[in-house]
Amino acid sequence: MRRSPDSEGRIGTGPARRRGSPMRIEVDRNRCEGHAMCEAVAPEFFSVDDEGELTVKAEEVPEPDKAAVHAAVLSCPVTALKLSSR
Repeated sequence: MRRSPDSEGRIGTGPARRRGSPMRIEVDRNRCEGHAMCEAVAPEFFSVDDEGELTVKAEEVPEPDKAAVHAAVLSCPVTALKLSSR
């Protein structure tokens, strides 16, 4: 299931996308299959071990890293990741 962009080409619009608002990484562990796409895109935030277990290295996302983490969230083939505001 892919997320569709809004009329301005943004994905995941709304309160969680407002510039300056604190963002958190959320994982649906029942969906995660350990593909490690997130780790490939943002290794400073995600790590997947040999058994496919995902570790989120930092749940809060600083403003300068939001774009990279957002790209990692979108890269998940099973949509197990999301960004949310606190």
